[in-house]
Amino acid sequence: MKTFKELGISDALITGLSKAGIVTPTEIQGAVIPTGLARQDVIAQSVTGSGKTLAYLLPIFESIDVTSKALQAVVLSPTHELSVQIANEVKKLAQNAGLALQCQVLIGETSLKRQVEALKSKPQIVVGSPGRMTELIAMKKLKMHEVKTIVLDEADRLMDDTKLADCRTVIKATLRDRQLMAFSASITPQAETVLTEMMKTPQVIRLEGTLVNPNITHLYVECDLRDKADAVRKIASALKPEKILVFLNKNDHIQNMEKFLIHHKVSAKAIYGASERQDRKDAMEGFRSGRYQVLIASDLAARGLDIAGLNVVVSADVPKKTEEYVHRVGRTARYANEGYAIVLATAQDLSFLKTLEEDLSVTFHEKILRFGRIEDPR
Repeated sequence: MKTFKELGISDALITGLSKAGIVTPTEIQGAVIPTGLARQDVIAQSVTGSGKTLAYLLPIFESIDVTSKALQAVVLSPTHELSVQIANEVKKLAQNAGLALQCQVLIGETSLKRQVEALKSKPQIVVGSPGRMTELIAMKKLKMHEVKTIVLDEADRLMDDTKLADCRTVIKATLRDRQLMAFSASITPQAETVLTEMMKTPQVIRLEGTLVNPNITHLYVECDLRDKADAVRKIASALKPEKILVFLNKNDHIQNMEKFLIHHKVSAKAIYGASERQDRKDAMEGFRSGRYQVLIASDLAARGLDIAGLNVVVSADVPKKTEEYVHRVGRTARYANEGYAIVLATAQDLSFLKTLEEDLSVTFHEKILRFGRIEDPR
């Protein structure tokens, strides 16, 4: 693997990376950075936690003229939390590298007036939702004519019917010679087709190996629907992990589990589509700081989150698609750490676990919850 210097990264950025404890490029960074620096369009797929964010941020930083106050890079993201997370990465890298670079988050369910006011500070990078950016473009408050690069983070989610039109609008607002880069842990053939149509002969980068991090141990516990909240309580008691992320498919189930766990003295918090932005922010800050041991979330709310110290992910409902399982379990075992992915499966769900095993080349090990422990069945 080449060094950051050999990949073409400047000394200032290398210094900034080293301050964050990053000294060696990951595989996806080694594959993407030269293409990004060459200003080619890219479609890149690799497992979560592999360093995709820096794979596109480093070429962006190299291309930005910090003496110019024009907007030069746009990062589109499907969720509020991921947008804030990416913006924090931008600010941290800029600060560590000593670069006077401005970044602004543009997301819905927040004051449009405040965002318009914030844009007067002339950020060189904006990160946020395609819907809010489309709104600001229509108001002529977001000037796109000098944008050099657009990134689609969690691209498969951005290609769905609810966001694709807004993504197209943002992309069409830029000049034809702009660079377009798309990243995800799972890019379906349909998403790749749509992305390719928007790009100029993109380089498709798919890292060899499995879609799922090999450092994850996959377990399942068979239980009835009515027992799932109590199963999460027992898992928290048995494993005593610092953090557990629980996935459920329906908002009312998320709320019910939160109430159950709190009633049983488990520090838990929920985020889902209908949550107020401040509630989501408080939940994420509390989960990251350790105030909450359990975070209960929908697939969309937790997409792309990077949470240090998270080594247990529980699918209290089985995901609807293989790709969703990939993104769920990708929240754990990040950056070469170990992690557990536990599915709470009804008898009807077992056939889908077989599908996951075949699709992802993983093995699910059955466990039971008994006497305060997670054990092999007898």
